Amino acid sequence: MIDYFAIGHITEDVIDQVSLPGGTVFYGALTASQLGLTSAILTSCPRGYLPPDKLSSTEIAIVESEQITRFQNTYEFVGSETYRTQTVKSVAGKIQGNDVPEDWLESKLIHLGPLVGEIDDEVVKLFPDSLVALSLQGWLRQLDSNGVVRNKVWSGTEILLHADLGFCSIEDLSPDVDIEEWANLVPLLVITDGRRGAMIYEKGVPFKIAPISVEEVDPTGAGDVFAAAFLIRYSETMDSMESAIYASIAAGLSVSSLGGDSIPDRDYICEIRKKLNL
Repeated sequence: MIDYFAIGHITEDVIDQVSLPGGTVFYGALTASQLGLTSAILTSCPRGYLPPDKLSSTEIAIVESEQITRFQNTYEFVGSETYRTQTVKSVAGKIQGNDVPEDWLESKLIHLGPLVGEIDDEVVKLFPDSLVALSLQGWLRQLDSNGVVRNKVWSGTEILLHADLGFCSIEDLSPDVDIEEWANLVPLLVITDGRRGAMIYEKGVPFKIAPISVEEVDPTGAGDVFAAAFLIRYSETMDSMESAIYASIAAGLSVSSLGGDSIPDRDYICEIRKKLNL
């Protein structure tokens, strides 16, 4: 049986003319593998697409598409703040319920990570016996006429009711979002805020977790690492505070190099916890 099953697009992320694999499912599966879990991905891409070497231990099922999803990421650093602009250059196909391999329906952990609305809403309902986490950015985005990613208003009602955990970055939230309403729809809701840490709502009651201090090289994927590490640790402990500390360390360490090279394993997370007395 698969421990961790992620659904969404593996992407090609272009940063300063360098192309790297990306996407929630890419960073999530890397995190799961680093933490010793068996992992699988359902994605969409062209025939003949070669998955990234870093996913060599991950099983991958493909919905054939004419294109891969490709992002142009531009970062602006102002003081201690990082601002990202994303432009979508191409989009792979939509993932439907009947695309999910039958053998993976009973996976222990399910992580849905759409980026551009590529997962049909019915897919969320297929895993009643699993621990289901949703990275919400793909439901919270729309593209303008130039392909630039913009926020959109999303009620979340129908989707969040089928999840155990929900994750999103504060940068993906529109001004009209009702966080308290979302927090009452899903048992655990996590809003990440980069260098400011994360706010966790457990059964509607919030608490905050601080980030660890690291030298940032590439922040891409940090939120995805946080979500995957939190989901995995929560499945082991059912302790939201413990899971938040664990995920904060994993995500913090992950930004210290490009393309997921510094996602830590369990031993390194344990070592850093001892150093930081967390």
